[in-house]
Amino acid sequence: GQVLTSTGTVPNWEAAAGGVTDVKFSAFHSAGAANVTGDGTAYTVVYGTEVFDTGGDFASNTFTVPTDGAGYYIFTMMLSYIQVASDHTAGRIEFITTLNDHMHIFNAYGISDNNPLGRPTTSCIMKMDAGDTCYVRFTVYNGSKTIDLQTTYLSNQFSGALLG
Repeated sequence: GQVLTSTGTVPNWEAAAGGVTDVKFSAFHSAGAANVTGDGTAYTVVYGTEVFDTGGDFASNTFTVPTDGAGYYIFTMMLSYIQVASDHTAGRIEFITTLNDHMHIFNAYGISDNNPLGRPTTSCIMKMDAGDTCYVRFTVYNGSKTIDLQTTYLSNQFSGALLG
């Protein structure tokens, strides 16, 4: 994303011609959502409140790579969910992208024994081309559709940035 120049006596890092170097966003799920999964239903998480979005490339739940922003991106997320029952056996959080997906699989059953609250986190680095998209999908398997997403800023976040 940057080139080393030496137009004077001091070298300097500058933006490469034709490419963006400052692409980043952070958003959180602010509305809560009831009964979104638990029976194998895949739920696309809606992150309705932006903390920042340097290029205006994030909307509601989806990040879109800008025209001149191709490169490697890091994505991170955390969810906070409740109402886990003993018949919920496994869960999956996915970064769904145009080129490929990254998933984090977790054991939901053990959570219900002591506290029906889960807070899985995951991150990944992906190669993205102009116009590619990324969003978060959440699924819990076996049992009934009772899983709720909590409404807390610190527990439901989705962020991404272009790496150097």
